[in-house]
Amino acid sequence: HGLNVIHFPIVDFDTPDDMGALKDVLNDVVEKASEGENIAVHCFAGRGRTGMFIALLTRIIREMGGKEAIDWVRQYFPAIETKEQEHIVINYDADG
Repeated sequence: HGLNVIHFPIVDFDTPDDMGALKDVLNDVVEKASEGENIAVHCFAGRGRTGMFIALLTRIIREMGGKEAIDWVRQYFPAIETKEQEHIVINYDADG
């Protein structure tokens, strides 16, 4: 009943430098969630980078488009702070 940590640093107010690594982390988290594991995502304030990551997970798990996923996440908390973060969510290609 331990805690598994996946460390994926992103500079505050920024976006991931390595989209391949981002895709790997997202796939790992989706797999763990599908196995019934609880997932916690955090950054310093829990808004920009966390919101971006949650919106990306939402796109994958709920099979939503990028803007739809952003709107869905924002109904629960003020998420995704920059246009660059929005761009990552809107243009993410899970198959590419």
